[in-house]
Amino acid sequence: MGYAVRVMRGLIIDHARNHHAQKRGGLIEITSFGTEASDKSVDHRELSQISEALDELALKIVTGDDGLDRTILRPRVQKPGLAFAGYYEYIKPWRVQIIGESETKYLESLPARLREKRVRDVAALDVSCFIVTKGITPLEELTHECEKRSVPLFSTPAMSSTSIESVLTETRNFAPPAEFAAKAHVKSFADYEALYARAAADPDGFWAEVAREPGTTTASSGITRGRESVAA
Repeated sequence: MGYAVRVMRGLIIDHARNHHAQKRGGLIEITSFGTEASDKSVDHRELSQISEALDELALKIVTGDDGLDRTILRPRVQKPGLAFAGYYEYIKPWRVQIIGESETKYLESLPARLREKRVRDVAALDVSCFIVTKGITPLEELTHECEKRSVPLFSTPAMSSTSIESVLTETRNFAPPAEFAAKAHVKSFADYEALYARAAADPDGFWAEVAREPGTTTASSGITRGRESVAA
């Protein structure tokens, strides 16, 4: 699959890195289709699963490979039907655009000159790439504009944008930095599950034990302190 595999792999890596950054409270990191993005944030054991997903998409590049350095700012895909109808403001910048049967049939229904204009105007916007689904042959006007503007244009036998977006679904858990975890009272998800199980099995015993921990006040002392504070 050549370029197509590398591009979609980069897209998935971007999505994982952006999702990770958001979970960590950081800024979203903007990368591109290029393969230079570091794979350090991606578990290499999962690359085989990514490859299997890409095999299912059978993604092929039609034209626009000169634009593989285009940015992917938003991991969610978009269908540009409204934009082809002239509502260009509905295009979200730097998002993957999915063209299916309905978009293709609508464009084919337009007079030739209007179709050329709509395709030209949409291709000139800030899009990451176009992916034509269901094995549909991309319209000549779209292929021409993508080639002229170096916009990556792909085709896939996948039936819909849902099929494509399912590949981008993030299901992994990202562990916090070891330094942060070492300072936490509950140092891992496994520790949390163990605490939860103990509390569920014996609530009275669990909370009695917690109350005896250093720095924890008992119910009576807490009430006394509260009254003293109010009285003061």
